[in-house]
Amino acid sequence: LAMSGESWARQLLSDSEDDRSVDSFDEDWAQTMPMLPVDGGLITGCISDLQGRININSFTNYNAKSLQAEFDSEAGLATLWLRFLSQLDLLADPSRVAQIIDWLDADSNLINSWGAEQADYDGLLSPRVPANSKITDVNELAAIKSYQVAEVQLLAPWLSVLPNKTTININTASRPLISALSGTLSQDIVELVMEERPFASVNEFYQLIERNTSLTL
Repeated sequence: LAMSGESWARQLLSDSEDDRSVDSFDEDWAQTMPMLPVDGGLITGCISDLQGRININSFTNYNAKSLQAEFDSEAGLATLWLRFLSQLDLLADPSRVAQIIDWLDADSNLINSWGAEQADYDGLLSPRVPANSKITDVNELAAIKSYQVAEVQLLAPWLSVLPNKTTININTASRPLISALSGTLSQDIVELVMEERPFASVNEFYQLIERNTSLTL
């Protein structure tokens, strides 16, 4: 049954009429599969766009300079992450970004004074070894210093662990994530984005923001 579901998904995603440059909830792949009778019950399913979530592996390849630049400009993944944590009433300070980066990067050097490497994990009640590589399961976030299991369970619906660095698809991102992306903009802008999407291009999205704010993108 699982293989049949995969085959169904593969057919939808390989449709020659599908616009590969844009993904949105208006497309066929985003429609829920109708319930199908099987022995003992029913089966259904749907496809989720994981680029509509925060990809933890996108924190790979930061260095001290690029991380500080994002904090100074208040723009980028690092700042988005802190805003999203704060939005969920979770602790949001720079160490929570630095510790993810140190867990993912290939070296054993602290990215800055907020980071955490092997010596910091040796002193924990449950000592562990930093992966120093990309992660394959969202739940691994709970192994990173300062992140608790309950927090990861709360965050999980908005996270992904895609193998490569990815941007966030504004067409499929959830309302809480768009709210975090909006930064200091009003909630009216969030509602406008939700109403006007899908956008055919990034420029179309930028134009909407420029028309309704004082920002120039």
